[in-house]
Amino acid sequence: MFVLKRKFKKSKGIRIYHYIAETIYVNDKPRHKILKYLGTAKNILKRFNEKN
Repeated sequence: MFVLKRKFKKSKGIRIYHYIAETIYVNDKPRHKILKYLGTAKNILKRFNEKN
């Protein structure tokens, strides 16, 4: 498993979303299977600080 970052261009700039993903092979080609959406870096830090 690894953290996958995807960039999306929005009107207020580029947003980067984070997902937990794993690699699976379909027809001998690697594909990413997204297991869980984590959110933006701002949301991840907010949840991390709430736990501490």
